[in-house]
Parts: sequence; C-alpha cells; structure tokens
Amino acid sequence: VSWWRNGVQIKGIRISERTSELRLTNISRNDAGIYTCVVDNGATLNGVRSYSSKNVTLYVEGFPAMDIKQSSKVLIVTENRRIIRLKCVVNGLPYSEIRFRKGNVSFVPTSIIMGQQNKDYQEATLILTIESESQTGNYTCVATNSLGTSTLEIMVKYMDVPMAPRNVHLLQIDTNRVSIGWDMSENRGLSHSLSYLATIWNDNFFYSTSKEVYESSVIFNALDRGKIYHFSVRSSNIAGWSLPSNTITFTTPNVGRPSPPQVLNREIFLETSDFRLYWASPIDNGGDFLTTYSVRKCLWDTERIILDKNCETFSGIRSNEMYFSGLLAFQLYNFYVSADNSKERSQEAKFQVFSGQNA
Repeated sequence: VSWWRNGVQIKGIRISERTSELRLTNISRNDAGIYTCVVDNGATLNGVRSYSSKNVTLYVEGFPAMDIKQSSKVLIVTENRRIIRLKCVVNGLPYSEIRFRKGNVSFVPTSIIMGQQNKDYQEATLILTIESESQTGNYTCVATNSLGTSTLEIMVKYMDVPMAPRNVHLLQIDTNRVSIGWDMSENRGLSHSLSYLATIWNDNFFYSTSKEVYESSVIFNALDRGKIYHFSVRSSNIAGWSLPSNTITFTTPNVGRPSPPQVLNREIFLETSDFRLYWASPIDNGGDFLTTYSVRKCLWDTERIILDKNCETFSGIRSNEMYFSGLLAFQLYNFYVSADNSKERSQEAKFQVFSGQNA
C-alpha cells in the first residue's frame, strides 16, 4: 500500500498488513490536491503488473490570499504607452468575488482566469486606457469570499521621457583617447534615467560609433591623431529616449603623453652602495620626439611604510642610464624614471633596490 499526492509518492507512512491510513494535521492550502491510494501485491495480468488505486480530491477552504509575486506592483504609463493591464492573483476557496477600486470608483475585471491544476487559483485582469493624470495613482484589488477579504495595492505612475543631458564637456583628451562627461540634474527629469547612448563621429560620418553606458561619462579609444570629432549623448528611461544633447566638437592633439620607460635592471640586492640605473625608451613617444628623462631617487620610509622620504630629482637626462654612488648602506631605495616630450611627461616607472655595504 502506498499514498501519492499529485503523482508524487508520500514517504514515512505507517502501513499494516491489511490497512493504511493517511492523516493530515494543521492543514493549509498547500495540502490541497489529488491523493491516491495504491494497492499492489506484485501480481501480473497477461504479463503486465496489476494494481488497484483510488483517488480522493482534497479542497482546502480559507480566506482569499493575494499572490504578491505574480500580481502587478507598479505600472508605468508613458506618452506612447497608455493602455495598462492590472493583474491580481488570488488563492483560496471558496472562489472570491474580485473587484478593482480607485478611490470611490469600482471596476469589474476585464477577465478572470481559473486555475486548471491549482483549483483555488484566480487571476483577475483589468485593462484600462489612461487618458489623464487623474487616472494614475493607487488602485486596490479587493477579493472577498464567505470567509474573509484581502486587498492588494497597485501603483500606476506616469513618466515622461527624460530631458536631454546638459553641460556636455571634455574630461580628458589624448592623441587617441577621449573621456567626456555630462550633467544629470534632477530638475531636468534625468534622475530616473536608466542608461545613456553616447555617440561620436567625424566629419562626413566616415567614422561613427555609439556606446550605451550607465554613468554620466564615457571613454572612446582608438581615435586618430589630429582629427576633428563630434559628440552627443541621449538619455533613456522606461518611457523612451530623450532628444540628443548639444553637440560638442573637439580635435585630438598630434602630440600626446608618452608611455613610461621600461627599467631594465633585474638585480634587487646590491653588493655595494653603488648603483647603475638603466632603462629602455618608451614604446609610444606620444607622437613626438623625446627630449629628456627625469629620475627620482627616494629613500624608503620604514616608519610610514608606504611613503618615500629624502627624495632627489634629476631632470634633463639625455641618455638611457644614470649612475649613483655612495648610497647609504643597507637601505631600501625607490627609483622612478619618466620620459618627457615637447608637451607632456609620462607616468613614472618604478624600481626598488636594497643597497649593500659602502665600498
């Protein structure tokens, strides 16, 4: 003898040789379903295993229970989307009478669907066309049966498409890279923006590309040196896309920031207090001839851990090496090398050594 609920066997039931009894306590609506008692002694009929079964359908009555996950919570109305569908899902037997209310006005559902598998399931839908702002606000779904009443609040909000971003401005520009930002002031309807579509193009649109971003700035790479580019941005929300912002025009410079030199030293622990620092030229000179290098020599601050102290700077170096003698014995030094062209200085390349004994 075995018991099944909705096709799934129920485990842990005490069974005697002749009888089996299924008892349910503290019943809830989740216990509703089709219960089947199956009696099987292993006998076969014409080679097919034979058994007997009996179905019992259990209905559990209770006051209406709102299914918050499946019901509508917030509906957005826009200029181009004024037809809305308010959905209210109710569980419970006996079946409920369902109405929608806004203030003192009551609405009969446009349709009600009864569940096929879950016999206590009702899905009520109200279709409305929002003609004015007075029709937005809180709607209430009211479900009533002989055992009680339940309600569910549904918010209907009107949303305009956002205003175009303003104050578009350059944040940083290099020979092949530009960073551009814009403002998203709340009083211009941008506070509810979900994303931005940033577009850059050159004259005659021979080059044009767009990026969707979720912050108020964007970076474009792989631009050409000395070229004129144009930029504009649009914002979006659930209602749609704004008009384009004002267009800004800029020219990428012919000369930019060089990349850092590459330090070629490998020996970290020195045998003496003398040290030769040497480096390779930058891979990218920024589109210009390199003029000089700068080197900083700093003593590691062991007390403050992350800071240098007693730094000396050497500028105007025209070779790719520099010799230092008479370093303090058994001290940790940081050396920094940067490259200069006619316009900018590169980031610094760092190398750290531990000095040896004085010669």
